[in-house]
Amino acid sequence: MRAGRLRHRLELYSKEYTQDSYGAAIITITLQDTVWGGIEPIRGRELFAQQQIQSEIEVRIMLRYTGSLNALDTSWVIKHPLTGKFYDVLAVINTDTRNREWELMCRQGMSED
Repeated sequence: MRAGRLRHRLELYSKEYTQDSYGAAIITITLQDTVWGGIEPIRGRELFAQQQIQSEIEVRIMLRYTGSLNALDTSWVIKHPLTGKFYDVLAVINTDTRNREWELMCRQGMSED
């Protein structure tokens, strides 16, 4: 992997689900690591739902493989601190299964599920 592609500083968060005293779900995100990565837009579209226009953007995020983040899965969230944008991880791919790089398929925004 060429280092020039990894020009974005990214924060990796894990999600934890708990309940308050009334039984309502509480989502807590915990910072796990800060890494260099590349963000490549793949597709974007606009939807008309609930009397509003909503946009949906899918991106590919490339990271170097590190053994310290073996727990990385689809429940995690990635934040680009400079823009303040969050990305939900949809799929985690170990490229060529060689433990050199991760390819994360993500959707812009943070869902509550």
